[in-house]
Amino acid sequence: MDTSKLEEAIAAAEELEASDYTAESWSDLEEALAEAKAVLADENATQEQVDAATAKLNAAIDALIAAAAATPTPTPASGKTPGTGDDLSPALFLGVLAGSAAVLAGVLLYNYRRKRV
Repeated sequence: MDTSKLEEAIAAAEELEASDYTAESWSDLEEALAEAKAVLADENATQEQVDAATAKLNAAIDALIAAAAATPTPTPASGKTPGTGDDLSPALFLGVLAGSAAVLAGVLLYNYRRKRV
């Protein structure tokens, strides 16, 4: 009976760190690892059982989900966190609003004069 692939899968699983993965996916791995170790220790295990345990353990390793690591929030080179628009000067806002109103008035006046002529 060849148990080399099962031994490799067990070694690979034992090198992993629980803190790197979600609790649920780690729990599935621990269950598969325990079963794999039990099959490896069983002197009466068949090659079919060894192969099944190997496949299950490898599937559990492949299904591990990385823990949601603290994703670094990008910060500008200045070190200041970008605001949400609170730094917009009221004068600037009023200037843009007045400019928009002037353009709109000019367009309306142009259209009015164009229709009269």
